[in-house]
Amino acid sequence: MLRQIIDGAAIGMAVAGLDGRALYCNQAFVRDFSPTGFSDGFCLDHIFARDDLEGQQALANVLAGRAAAHEGEYRCRDARGHTMWALVALSALNSDTTGQPLYVILQVNSIEERKAAETAMVGAVVCTPAFYSASLIARR
Repeated sequence: MLRQIIDGAAIGMAVAGLDGRALYCNQAFVRDFSPTGFSDGFCLDHIFARDDLEGQQALANVLAGRAAAHEGEYRCRDARGHTMWALVALSALNSDTTGQPLYVILQVNSIEERKAAETAMVGAVVCTPAFYSASLIARR
């Protein structure tokens, strides 16, 4: 049943062992994040931009059992190696008997368009007072 949920997801999803290597990825994840087009042995920390240490640390914390789950916005690398903004959710899947983490589930969704819109809005807000002042001066 878990495999059907992952396969049917519209966003990229992967199940990894505690070593961070993907055991299973859905097609959205492979399409968007796998540079080889395959999921075999893909290391999840490769999706984070090289200089995004927060994302790498969040993954390390969930893999090590220091956090049961984590969600954040990070700069990630897509399948072509380009940097993009993504919402990343990490969750440990624990053993029913021991409570110890067995796997990590990663969900990743591009928020690149939203970040571009936020940047444009910030630019508009910054420019608006100057534009307003300039138009008042021009009217005098």
